[in-house]
This record gives sequence, C-alpha cells and structure tokens, in this order.
Amino acid sequence: MVAIVMNALVAGDRSVLDDIGAYDNGSDPYLWTHDYGRFGEARFVLPPGEVGDWRVGVLQVDDQPGLSQLYIEMWTAEEGASDLSLEMNLRTGTESGLVRGEFIGLHVM
Repeated sequence: MVAIVMNALVAGDRSVLDDIGAYDNGSDPYLWTHDYGRFGEARFVLPPGEVGDWRVGVLQVDDQPGLSQLYIEMWTAEEGASDLSLEMNLRTGTESGLVRGEFIGLHVM
C-alpha cells in the first residue's frame, strides 16, 4: 500500500489519491508543495532503494486494533530528501485481513 500511494503522489494519480481520501471535502493534498522553499513547486520523486529501505515511522494505535499510523519521508527532484512527510493510516480489517490506506496529509516535518 505504501508503494502504491507514493507512486500516486509522484505521478499525480488522482484516482488512487481519491480512493484514500486525499481530496475529501475539497482538500488539496499538495497544499504544502505549492511555493515550496526556494524552489517554487515541489516535484516529488520516489525515495531511493526498495520500499523496505525507505524511511518510514510506524505508530501502532493501541486502542484501535488494526490501525497503524505511518510517517514517510518524501523526496523531491530539487533537493532529494526533503522536510516533507506523508502521513497516512493503514487499517487492517480484523476479520477480513484486508489493508486499506487513509490519507492524512503531506506536512512539513
């Protein structure tokens, strides 16, 4: 799921981003990338290496079984590792085992 969302952010794939709620209620998932630093519009690229090599922070939510909050370091074409992070939830169905992503936001760390 992480690779799918990251690829969608890099490519601007609205269908995937819609599916995880990135545009809910008129939101702009790229809000912090407009007029970003000294470079203007940030252009995302995938972090180097395999998905398992990416810097991802995971927070298990003890009172909500099946919920994990992820914080993923974002990379830009202009600067490589940036101070932006993707925050998303992964929900695993307790009975079905199906994993669903939920967009929280792109934020400056």
